[in-house]
Amino acid sequence: MFQDEDKATNKLLLFHERKDEFTALALGTSHSIAFHFPSLGEKGINFHDGGGDIEEVVFKSGVIMDQAVNIGSIFVPVSPGSLHMSQRYITSDMLIRQSFVINNLPLSYKTFLFNPIASIRLWSLIAFPFIKIRHEATKKIVLRLTSNEYLRGFRINNNNACLKPILTGIDKDVFILGGYKLETLLPNCLDHYADTTVKSHSSNIESTILNDGSMPNINVKRLLAMADELKLRKVEARLVLVVPPLTAEYYQDSRIQKWVPEHNKLLAILSEHSNVEVYDFHDYFFDEMANDSNDYFYDDDHLALPGAIKFSKALKQAMDEREGR
Repeated sequence: MFQDEDKATNKLLLFHERKDEFTALALGTSHSIAFHFPSLGEKGINFHDGGGDIEEVVFKSGVIMDQAVNIGSIFVPVSPGSLHMSQRYITSDMLIRQSFVINNLPLSYKTFLFNPIASIRLWSLIAFPFIKIRHEATKKIVLRLTSNEYLRGFRINNNNACLKPILTGIDKDVFILGGYKLETLLPNCLDHYADTTVKSHSSNIESTILNDGSMPNINVKRLLAMADELKLRKVEARLVLVVPPLTAEYYQDSRIQKWVPEHNKLLAILSEHSNVEVYDFHDYFFDEMANDSNDYFYDDDHLALPGAIKFSKALKQAMDEREGR
């Protein structure tokens, strides 16, 4: 429907036009496409990056919240292993990775502190548009290397027979702001997709832990510090951490289950903070999919639009009940 590069450009334009209207922000990995803002009763925007780690979440929230001052909720997906991973030990080129992250952000002096070289390159393109012609070839390489499919270990062919289009209408702006998927995966393809995804995610987790076994605790401390800072804002914001719905094929794989006990312990620590809410919906669609059907998932671990809508309504209900509404 809409090209990825157009979506990224148009999202930034919409952000600058409406930044005072936004009440919610989604960050982190591509699992954040599970948050359907209208169903949550929010005016929201999604600034996730494929494979986005906790360090990037903290950095990006600082940039965006400086400009969108009325945001009251930050939604971050925390599927098993996400608290164990760091792009510093996964990506083969941090300059390319951080350039990709910065390109998916509004302009800020904080991007210079994050990566001066990548920031200067971006600002040069804005200041001197003629450079953009030379930049296009490089940009295509960056997009290829940092796409969700690459980060997850495989690429999805647009003509893949496993994908079924969703016949539904959606407002273009809502689509751009949320990044929703308009295809579902045929049930007979789930096992293959799950095996491929689990291999990729397991490799990323193990690579990080091998290089820095303290990363889970570091990421927890980052999120706790972020929650503290959100309380000090003029418009106080809360940090909402959610284990999003996953397929049984993905979640119940022994290579994912290996990390679940420690992951749950980390979430328990985070849930003790007064400004952190934690919700676990990993098995939300297990029963409905037990008859070998799939009306909700784009692949083995990402919700398509219908799944995002249904899950987000359930999440809103859980949040309302927590607040006693």
